[in-house]
Amino acid sequence: MATALAGAPGAAEADDGALRGRAPSPDTAALGTRAPVRITHSDVSSWVHGLTDEGLAPATVRYAHRALSLALTATVRDGRLVRNVAESVPLPRVVATPKRFLTHDQVQALAEACALSPSR
Repeated sequence: MATALAGAPGAAEADDGALRGRAPSPDTAALGTRAPVRITHSDVSSWVHGLTDEGLAPATVRYAHRALSLALTATVRDGRLVRNVAESVPLPRVVATPKRFLTHDQVQALAEACALSPSR
């Protein structure tokens, strides 16, 4: 279970990235290892801002926050917490990059290049 919460405030252990080849989880040194009942809304907000300040992509920060929020939701359902302190924390916006498409001329050039390459 520690691996599932790695990178979240209050996590007992850090994920070393060995699980399914993922990158290591965000650092939680600022929060230490706290029990979920000791985590406050401002702790989660500071953690999210810290991840953003470290240069993590907005989607990565949102993913890490979501993992924490799901863990806290389960703790609420188990009756060990009264509320999920990760709710309503402002998250960085993910800016969509414009999609690029080939022009007709580029498609034609690609088709010609494919036709010239040797077949397998």
